[in-house]
Amino acid sequence: MRIGIFVATLQALVLARSYAEDPAALAERMREATKLTSLDMANLQPWYLKMEVQTFDDKGQLSEQSTVEEWWAGPMLNREVYTSPRHTTTEIHNAEGYYRTAGEGPGAYQLDLMRQQVVHPLPSKDEIDSGELEERTEDLGKVKLDCLMLGQQIRGVAFFPFGLFPMYCMDHGNNSLRLSYDFANLVIARNSMGSFLGKSVPLEIDVNVGGKTILSAKVVTLKTVPLTSMDFVPGTGLEKLENEPAKVVGAVIGGNLLKETKVQPVYPESARERGVSGTVVMRAIIGSDGHIRRLKLLSYPDADLAISALQAVRYWTYKPYTLNGEPTSVDTTITVNYAIGRR
Repeated sequence: MRIGIFVATLQALVLARSYAEDPAALAERMREATKLTSLDMANLQPWYLKMEVQTFDDKGQLSEQSTVEEWWAGPMLNREVYTSPRHTTTEIHNAEGYYRTAGEGPGAYQLDLMRQQVVHPLPSKDEIDSGELEERTEDLGKVKLDCLMLGQQIRGVAFFPFGLFPMYCMDHGNNSLRLSYDFANLVIARNSMGSFLGKSVPLEIDVNVGGKTILSAKVVTLKTVPLTSMDFVPGTGLEKLENEPAKVVGAVIGGNLLKETKVQPVYPESARERGVSGTVVMRAIIGSDGHIRRLKLLSYPDADLAISALQAVRYWTYKPYTLNGEPTSVDTTITVNYAIGRR
């Protein structure tokens, strides 16, 4: 069943209001959905994945065709190869660390995003356990989906806009993931589904931003293969790198913000009328591609200001931060200031 045509409907429903459900039951459902949709579980047989990925320009025209391959033999034993017309990048994770083709940046954000949709599309157990979950069921045409939003509690707010935080929509009544909505208005539709090693996997994927398809992917090969640790020994041409986000102060990373993506926060009239001002501080994990991967409130003077800041910052994109000449992910803070008299 194809659901890409309902992307616009999903983008519209983020303006709706959510309602609370039993937190323990929702967390358990997310954990079960993660088990059902993850190919990187420790008890699985080794496997090989190949995907074909198409990238589209602003006019919807095909701009690039690439491939993604992964060989997996355990949670810390995998090799990924990203091949595009411009470069080929190999990445290896093994017990000794993380290795990548020397002189190459990490696999392009778009290609890694598509790989993640097959291998591990849902949040980690730690993120689920530390987050706040809310659910609603939506009818998108003839398709009924259960949508869960994973965020954090905001002091003084019982309900907040659904879609403020990343959300994940599953087939009604089961845990097969079909749609996800992430930062920067990113909607991912899993249009054709299959089964592999007892897991629910997408065979065709579309990525939509602002009503336009920017990526599509198709799984062309997914099979078990015999692999050993010797298949993940980095050969010549690969160098060992750090795989943890670099800690960078907010003032530094702020200079990398791309102006064309900076959605200006709106000063809520409710806060202005109450004379509320101050600074909202968020912790952000920004990927090596400059896209925000995680966003968490650290401090805020008022719930309305916190929601306003999140609604704006989730669209921001940064020029990739480099460390020793290499693009790297960063752990940083983002601040938004609200002062009476400013609109």
